[in-house]
Amino acid sequence: MSLNHKTFPQVVRVQTKWKIKAYSQALVPLLILQIIMAFLTSSGSGTTSLTINQVTVESYFYSVDVFLISTCIWVVITAFLIQTRGYRQTDLSAITNRATGNTANIISLIFFSFIAVIINYMSLYILVASIQLIKGINIFPNSELFNFMQFLAAFFIILLSASSGYFISSLFNLSKILGSLFVLVGGFLCIRVLDEQLLTIMKFYFEAGYFLFLVKALITAALLFALPVVFLNGKEEVRE
Repeated sequence: MSLNHKTFPQVVRVQTKWKIKAYSQALVPLLILQIIMAFLTSSGSGTTSLTINQVTVESYFYSVDVFLISTCIWVVITAFLIQTRGYRQTDLSAITNRATGNTANIISLIFFSFIAVIINYMSLYILVASIQLIKGINIFPNSELFNFMQFLAAFFIILLSASSGYFISSLFNLSKILGSLFVLVGGFLCIRVLDEQLLTIMKFYFEAGYFLFLVKALITAALLFALPVVFLNGKEEVRE
């Protein structure tokens, strides 16, 4: 008789493949949400009108921002749910512990964030193409259709949202009281000083250009992902 020894990377790889396949249905709500946002923004995110010699020219502006915000909401909810008890219990169908489970969760969320940013961009381009074909409106992009740095920035914004949702979910996993206090205090601070604090955060991340934003976002996301691995590592799940 022989025993197979599984190393940490092997267990994580198996779990990650299983989680990506098992949680792939989470992309369906994102697609539905993108369709809803496309319908709501079909008239453009902004308009201008100019009249010259009794000729009126109306301009419609379409942006990926609305799609990006809805995607961030989706990924926060997805990252939060992946740490709930029901999802954790499904991990017990495979060889797992807290370290491998959290690592597989993080890799899965990174993968889904990448897929989400692709869907995000596709939604905008499909919307613009449909409007141009159906309504006969001429579309003039103010920049190239695909900008790699903008794509990376959108990906890291979504990843920041995913790491935030995962961190908050981990706080609830550690202690419901701690998680509730964090949400209540955070919500109170946002309501009282939302505009000022939001402006400060935006300046911190975006004022120095794309490259420094990517560095700051990567460090922040890595920290938010790493903390749950550290403080939940000793809290093992019990089979029921």
